[in-house]
Amino acid sequence: MPLSIKLSKAETSKLIIGFVSLLACTLFAISTAFADKLQAVEVEVTQDYPSVNHILSRDLRSYQKDDVLLFDVREEDEFAVSHLPGAIQVDPALSGMEFLGKYGDLIASKPHSVFYCSVGVRSSEMAMRVREALTDQPAPSLHNLQGGIFRWHNESLPLRRGQAKTDFVHPYNWRWGRLVNRRDLTRYEPE
Repeated sequence: MPLSIKLSKAETSKLIIGFVSLLACTLFAISTAFADKLQAVEVEVTQDYPSVNHILSRDLRSYQKDDVLLFDVREEDEFAVSHLPGAIQVDPALSGMEFLGKYGDLIASKPHSVFYCSVGVRSSEMAMRVREALTDQPAPSLHNLQGGIFRWHNESLPLRRGQAKTDFVHPYNWRWGRLVNRRDLTRYEPE
């Protein structure tokens, strides 16, 4: 025989409030866990690429806008969804020499060049290839943006789609997209 429990409106309200509170706490814990995973990825990237200078977003923001070149080392479809203001999209498959052939004069004209991708792997690889290709030249200040565009997005910093402001970021794929805190603001195509 099924068990039947009768609850008053007050008891039902308390039960619902308790359930909603538990759900909110669980969702907060999950989002915090994924934020910690991004930090773990950042640590792994800095360990995997010790010869690359890694820069925090707050340090990048402290540079004068005219002193920095930003290179987005993601695919064109990722860049089309959003990018950091003023960034130049770079094919992640370019060799260091190919990069210097296209952008060498440009990076020589600025004190700082910052590479970024989703979390820092592709951009660290590019920074390393460019530094290695500069064997007979003085090395400019090359950096990888720690945590990439995902950290930038998680910190609610400004993004652009072309010249327009946007809140969306390309998640790269479902696995890496879990590192984005505001997953409701991920898109595979521009809005």
